[in-house]
Amino acid sequence: MATTKELFEFINQAANDRKYAPNTALGRKAALQIYEKQLTDEERASTDMIYERLDRIAQAVDSKNKGFKSSTLLVYKKRVKNLLEDFKKYGQSSETMATWKTGRSNVAPAAKTPKNNKSQAQREEDIVINAAESAPIFRSKLHDLNVQLRPDLRLTVSLPFDLSSSEAARLKKLIDSMILEVENGENES
Repeated sequence: MATTKELFEFINQAANDRKYAPNTALGRKAALQIYEKQLTDEERASTDMIYERLDRIAQAVDSKNKGFKSSTLLVYKKRVKNLLEDFKKYGQSSETMATWKTGRSNVAPAAKTPKNNKSQAQREEDIVINAAESAPIFRSKLHDLNVQLRPDLRLTVSLPFDLSSSEAARLKKLIDSMILEVENGENES
């Protein structure tokens, strides 16, 4: 039964043997450190138990780390899961570590895309239409508004210079839908 201490040693060994890129090793180590704080002693003593309970452990990590974005916490969970899977495959012995192949050779080939039978003119028209639908908004067309919402909260909102009244009404509806009522029925200020 492997422990979290052995996971940290595995990360170091994988980095030293160039199985993990330096940034990958740092990312997995950081994720493991965050997760380790939420583990019970029993879980710290068993990587198999961590893997089995990963979803429940992730919930505890999420609830204790409200300052992190949910997308960041999902990345940390994925890093811990990948670490546990790598450890299970390659961390049990030096022989299995030696069989670990890295690089593009392990990556499955990309799926082939079906041949496009459209004429050149049709493809160019599609490009023009798609470009018009998803044209980038350049920073010069936006006005950044800095708002001190609370003493400890400053927001920056980017709005187009040519904001229409219907667009403003849509934004107002969006903001109104986010209002959280406090217990006495009034909004916090």
